[in-house]
Amino acid sequence: HYSDFPKLAGVASVIDGQLATGVFQNGNGYRFLNSKSFDVSSLISSQTNYLYQGITNDEKYFVSVVFVVDAPFLTELVNVPLTTNEEFENYFQTVQDRIKNASPNDFQPSLMMLDALVSSIFIIEK
Repeated sequence: HYSDFPKLAGVASVIDGQLATGVFQNGNGYRFLNSKSFDVSSLISSQTNYLYQGITNDEKYFVSVVFVVDAPFLTELVNVPLTTNEEFENYFQTVQDRIKNASPNDFQPSLMMLDALVSSIFIIEK
């Protein structure tokens, strides 16, 4: 699964979505949003991580880019008390649905802007 890297023992993905392929000047890969947690509490902020992982066309270099982005549409879901398994499951399904259905421009900065920045990367061998 693409979000198993970086692998952190005892951690589960709270936000996992917006998977898209992307190219940079001399390679390709994919980006996704991901937030992980060690417990079953609700989100502690509306921020998540933009992660891009790719490889150069010659397969010599792994490229990894990480940005923090804000998802203001998740603000009302921050610090929600969860007491039952059903509340927990419904809550995280709501979070995932909102991430999945969000437009790239609903994030700050825009995912399109970050994708454009990643696409400008050119890896050179010194």
